[in-house]
Amino acid sequence: WQSQINWGNFCEYVLPYRVDTEPLKNWRKEVLSDSLILYNNLLKHGKDIETTAYQLLKALSNTKKDFLVAWQAPLNIPPISYETLKLLNVGTCIDLTRLSIFVLRAHGIAVAHDMVPIWGNRNGGHHWNALILKEKSIPFIIPIKDTLGVYKDNSDLITKVYRKQFSVNNQSHVKLKGYCRYLPAFLNNPMLTDVTCEYAPTYNVSITPNIAVKSHAYLSVSQKFNWSPVGWGENNGSLIIYSNVTTGVVYLPVVIDPKESTPISHPFSLNSDGQTHFYTPDKKNRQSLKLFRKHPLDREIEKSLTSMIGGQFQVSNDKNFVSYKSVYSIDANPTDYPNEIKFELAKKYRYIRYLAPDSSRCYIAELKCYSSKGEFIDGHILGVFESQPLEYAFDNDVLTYYYKWTQAPDVWIGIDFGKPVDIGGLIFSPRNDKNYIVVGDIYELFYWDNKWVSLGKQVATCNYLTYNNAPSNCIFILRNYTEGIEERIFTYENGKQVWR
Repeated sequence: WQSQINWGNFCEYVLPYRVDTEPLKNWRKEVLSDSLILYNNLLKHGKDIETTAYQLLKALSNTKKDFLVAWQAPLNIPPISYETLKLLNVGTCIDLTRLSIFVLRAHGIAVAHDMVPIWGNRNGGHHWNALILKEKSIPFIIPIKDTLGVYKDNSDLITKVYRKQFSVNNQSHVKLKGYCRYLPAFLNNPMLTDVTCEYAPTYNVSITPNIAVKSHAYLSVSQKFNWSPVGWGENNGSLIIYSNVTTGVVYLPVVIDPKESTPISHPFSLNSDGQTHFYTPDKKNRQSLKLFRKHPLDREIEKSLTSMIGGQFQVSNDKNFVSYKSVYSIDANPTDYPNEIKFELAKKYRYIRYLAPDSSRCYIAELKCYSSKGEFIDGHILGVFESQPLEYAFDNDVLTYYYKWTQAPDVWIGIDFGKPVDIGGLIFSPRNDKNYIVVGDIYELFYWDNKWVSLGKQVATCNYLTYNNAPSNCIFILRNYTEGIEERIFTYENGKQVWR
């Protein structure tokens, strides 16, 4: 294997006696002992490091296939030992990353810990592994599926990627500027090196600051109403030079001191050719905005909407629906906000249900029926049990939802009206995040012009908001004062919100 890895990477990513600052243990011996049970004949290493690594990780993944990732970790738990990590059934992506390092390094395979502090198009960051070979590195995170190389969702935009090495990086931020307690922890870590160019096209960007900059300047990205640093640039007198800047992300150049963060230019993004576009509010060319959401639709919720295609709403006078009439079929993604279906029936029916497609888990957040006169009809809940409570679909809360824990055929949920009744229509809400415009809620729209500037408050009267006389070529954010905390910046292009 020595021909497949260079000496420097061996010293950084195989030889170290610990992964982080976890308690000192003889973990290599323990990993190899576990491997006799978990990995069987894989101890006979093959000639190819990548193939052997995949086999080891596939076996390790089987032990963590039900691992619950806590995206918002409530405790700042320090690094823990291998013997504890292998027992965890819940934790963070950091825990999974460290576990893989223990296992691969014990087998002589070079593996690193990579991380993005904050994504470029959504809040929060991520940690994963990189298999280090002589000519390339391959990212992954367990549980792996069919191949290495998968570590994030395709829609996630990279800002900066840092790799944790064992030796000190003398060009790291903390070594050049010193420890700054008011900066994020990764900027005070001397063992990180910038490897962004291994993950995405990057360019060097020069910014002319609009104020005097004495020391370092930072690149920040949106975190709701705040801007958080993900990288830093060198002060070249009249210019600030940022290295390895990715495309498609909105960045705000700032200087940071113990008290505040101060913009030194307008936000900018790079197009695919590396050309810089500044978002300088154009107050001469005004525009009208039609806004439907304050945050982009979560990808998991989007998948659940797609899974409803093929579902049916049926009425019957037979409790088992041996005979029934289909009143509506879902032929395309339903909207995440309440969907109203009107229909005319020749006779009365006692039962109504939503029958999910076989490949679905029957996600339903709310289900209501009304008569031809528009009056809501009450009844008793029916459906398939051994799942989330059926009551979640009838509790007037769209953030709770009914679903079957496992995919199965003939999963349904419905209502028994007690007797045949006149049914004129129904309203159903799929699983959703309630980040759509909610009638009666209070909203306020802002645009960025060296600070957030209000364009006024509104009470929503329908499923969208209209703002007239707004500047063009700028960054917006919409806040809901009634409920909810998820918000995301956007631009407005060709009559649509474009999430950034």
